[in-house]
Amino acid sequence: MATSAAALVADIIKELKVEGFATGNEFAQTEKMAAALGRAVYKHMTLLDDTSGSPASKGHR
Repeated sequence: MATSAAALVADIIKELKVEGFATGNEFAQTEKMAAALGRAVYKHMTLLDDTSGSPASKGHR
């Protein structure tokens, strides 16, 4: 898993560039889309970690 939302966003942008998506021009919305997706995925994954991790994270001690 990515170590932060920012790291995930950077990875998404890098992979979009590899696939030929325009990210640098003033009209491209690719980086905004990647940022939104990266933050959402990271948030979702960290919530899953909080609820499905060790027994201690489920309230069992």
